[in-house]
Amino acid sequence: MKILAIRGKNLASLAGEFDVDFEQEPLKSAGLFAISGPTGAGKSTLLDALCMALYESTPRLLKAGSGKTLPDGTDLITHQDAANLLRRGCADGYAEVDFVGNDGASYRARWSVRRARGSVKGSLQASTMSLLQLPHMQPIGGKKNEVKAEIIQRIGLNFEQFTRAVLLAQNEFSSFLKADDNERGELLETLTGSTIYSQLSQGAFVRAKAELQALQRINDRLADQKPLSAEARSELDVAATTAAQALSTLDTTAQSLNNALRWYTEADKLVLGVNAAQVAVAEQQTAHAAAALRRETLQQLDLVQAARPLLLDVDRLVTSLAQTSAAITVGQQQLSAANQASDTANAALSQAQSQQLAAEQAQSAAAPQLDAAKKLDTSIDIRQSAQAALHSTVAQANHAAQQAWAQHEQQQKELEHGYIQLANAEKWLHAHTQYQDLAQNWAAYAVQLQQAAAARTAAQGAASQCAQLTQAHTTQTAQLSAANEQLATAQIAVQQAEQLRQAAIAQQAQIDIGSLPAQKLQWTQRRDDLASAQQLVQRISEYTAQLDKLLHQQAMQQAAQAQTEQSLAVLTQQQPLIAATLAQAERSLKLAEAACNSNVESLRDALQEDAPCPVCGALDHPYVSANPQLQAMLASLQAEVATQRQQQQQQLSLHSQLSAELANIQRALAEIHPEITRITAERDALNSQWQNHALLAEISTMSPAEQPAWFAEQHTALQTQASAMAAQEAAWQHAQQAKDSAQAAFEQANQAQLSQKDAVQQCQSVLQQIATQRAAAQLAEQEHAARCAASLAQLAPALQFDAAWQTRWQADPAAEQAHWQQQAQLWLAQHSAHASGLQSTALLAQTVAGLLAAAQQTSAEQQRLQAQMNAEQAALSALQTERQALFAGHSVASIEAQLAQALASAKALQNQALLAAQSAARSKWFASKRRWPKPKRS
Repeated sequence: MKILAIRGKNLASLAGEFDVDFEQEPLKSAGLFAISGPTGAGKSTLLDALCMALYESTPRLLKAGSGKTLPDGTDLITHQDAANLLRRGCADGYAEVDFVGNDGASYRARWSVRRARGSVKGSLQASTMSLLQLPHMQPIGGKKNEVKAEIIQRIGLNFEQFTRAVLLAQNEFSSFLKADDNERGELLETLTGSTIYSQLSQGAFVRAKAELQALQRINDRLADQKPLSAEARSELDVAATTAAQALSTLDTTAQSLNNALRWYTEADKLVLGVNAAQVAVAEQQTAHAAAALRRETLQQLDLVQAARPLLLDVDRLVTSLAQTSAAITVGQQQLSAANQASDTANAALSQAQSQQLAAEQAQSAAAPQLDAAKKLDTSIDIRQSAQAALHSTVAQANHAAQQAWAQHEQQQKELEHGYIQLANAEKWLHAHTQYQDLAQNWAAYAVQLQQAAAARTAAQGAASQCAQLTQAHTTQTAQLSAANEQLATAQIAVQQAEQLRQAAIAQQAQIDIGSLPAQKLQWTQRRDDLASAQQLVQRISEYTAQLDKLLHQQAMQQAAQAQTEQSLAVLTQQQPLIAATLAQAERSLKLAEAACNSNVESLRDALQEDAPCPVCGALDHPYVSANPQLQAMLASLQAEVATQRQQQQQQLSLHSQLSAELANIQRALAEIHPEITRITAERDALNSQWQNHALLAEISTMSPAEQPAWFAEQHTALQTQASAMAAQEAAWQHAQQAKDSAQAAFEQANQAQLSQKDAVQQCQSVLQQIATQRAAAQLAEQEHAARCAASLAQLAPALQFDAAWQTRWQADPAAEQAHWQQQAQLWLAQHSAHASGLQSTALLAQTVAGLLAAAQQTSAEQQRLQAQMNAEQAALSALQTERQALFAGHSVASIEAQLAQALASAKALQNQALLAAQSAARSKWFASKRRWPKPKRS
């Protein structure tokens, strides 16, 4: 990573925009440079801008306490908030860094923060971060966390690593040194790019562990799979052959059985098919027999098909005749009902006409009374409306009268209270007349008091300063005396240091240091030649010894190889003979075992005299008795077979061992030959180097036994020469140190003398300044005391009634001024209350008189309206009595509705009766004129 430029705006102590471009001169070719300046100049702010643009954090923000908060307008922010870097009184700010990433590309990282609405009083908004690829300004990442991750990926360091290795904050260098091995190693790997070696080491460890585990698994399997003996292998081979033959026989048997099974399966399927066909035939025969009756019926139906139209005509005529008879019966019933309905309808019509006539007569008779009732209802409604309005007016008049009297009573109480307060104010003012002048002119008196207090404070300050200056003058006089004494001492020390410096220069001039570098160069060349010569001689000797040893090993291995090959050839020749002997012994053993088998023994025990043998049929049984010779032969054969098998196994084991030894010898010879070639080549190369060596002429005449002593002698001479040169150099350095110490002592003494001269001059200058300041302080004290006395004299007339006021003021001016200010304000408040009381009581008296007149007028109006309401109530009662006599007080609308409803009901009944009579007449006519249908013939 390489920083190209740092830019920012309104960050901490740097106001406005700033730009530090490391690609421009003079910084481009400066190499190593320092950032210097006084406190607050912005040195750390530049580094903060670098960290903020890349990581949105800085080391000094992390040092701030996380639990502490700072006010920011109406909000609170913590000390660790990155927005703290925004300069106070600024609306926005940013930090921007151009850098080259670890991929070689150029980028620009930016962090910015602003306040709401661009106002310096706005609340802080969330900060933003961006990353652009230069020069095309291609944005990388979206959200802030994504941008941070992209920056860390391109730099290769997180914030902690960056501040530990690249940017070490103030007093934080020890953090890197004190970090643990793992943390420091991880950081150094990141910086140096050596992470690949850690990965290779880890991969090698994992690979080695996996290979060891695989080797262990192979060894475990080999341990479980030990080679069998020859006898066991032979038995397994015989068993495998027998099993293969049995398996072949079983396969042939299984094939034949499968063929038979398929034949039987097909036969079963055919039998099932035949049975199903027989069942189907039986079911068809049963169905045919069951359909015999249906067949006979169908034959009969075929015979009578010709007479089917005649039967249909007969059925239709019978149906028509029955319908005609039913219609005649219904018609007769309808005619009788029609006659009866006609008589009923005519009677109802006559009755309805009578009801309509009576309703019309009743409506005509009620017309005069309905008109009179309407007039009375109108008069009553008018009276009731007027009565309601008058009642509301009376209620309002009562309410108004009550309010008027209540207001009069309330204002009367307030007037009486005002008279009491006015009397109290007059009494207080009469008792405190001495404060009138003070209160009325308090503004001027307050200014006088303030001026007096300021003059008193200034006088006290001048007196205190005068005392301090007097003490300082005494102290400075003592310091001047001490400085003069120290100056005399320093002058003596300068003279002594100069003498010592001249002596050290003379002593150093006596030592010849100019020839020492040439001696050192010659000594170094001799030492290197001896070391290289000794190393070459030693390495040639070592290679010669190694080569002799390898040649001896090669000869021994070749001899062992010849001997092992010869032994293997002998064993190979013996193997067929041992195998044939073992086979012959096993065949004899099998015959003997067959003769001594348990079945043969049981058959021999079952033989009887004069009975034929069940095997051969002979009557003579020579082996019926026990045969110990046969058992002995069997044991001998078994021992011989075991011996032959053991010999064969020993021979096989020896053959395997010799084969392995031969392979090892061959492998050793294959390894020895390249090593001999390599050592020979290296020894020849060393001999070639030795032929060109500077010390060949000195050593070539010596024998190898004399060389070590010669090298030791030469090394001793070199050490002696080195000691002499070291002593000469040490003496010169000691003289140089003495000279430097004397020079430093002289300069220090001279500097101390100059410092003391400056101190004496400074003490004299300070004494003059103190004298001048003390005179000025004394003059100022007198002037301030005079002004204070003049201000107090102007206050004396107003406060002459209090003889001790100046004493109290001298003790505490502020408290005394506050006391008189309170008294003046109290007198002015009472005076203002008295004036406003006079005005308010006069106004209240006028108000009370007006309210009394209004209340009396309201009461008279209330009485007049109450009398009018009583008269209207009497007239309304007379009209209501008259109206109650007509229709029992029922409303005209209801009476008219009842009459109209009665007339309408009568008319409706008449219309219904007329319609019923007409309908009955039509029914009667239709019933008498109806024609009945006649049957048709086809």
